[in-house]
Amino acid sequence: MTKRGRHYHPIDELLLDLCFMILRTVRRFDWAEAADIKIALNIPGDDVDHHRSNSFDVLLSRMTRRGYLERTGRPMAYQYRISEAGRREYERQLGRNAA
Repeated sequence: MTKRGRHYHPIDELLLDLCFMILRTVRRFDWAEAADIKIALNIPGDDVDHHRSNSFDVLLSRMTRRGYLERTGRPMAYQYRISEAGRREYERQLGRNAA
């Protein structure tokens, strides 16, 4: 087995990373509501899997604070789209797996 850079992450792990999955999904939309993103990612609703649904909501907020997503609208009806910083992060994560 060859050694990769210490920042190497196997592509399978990357594809399972929820942050990467959100960026990959949101970049396809002009603007999308959180519920639409959940549906696209097959994340169950709060009534089915509270923990996973809540984790998604927390990560969406964190990604917005970090500048990866832009948000518009009002609470409970926010819409999201990928920002330039989010596009750079998406490309960076893809690039570190190209080695």
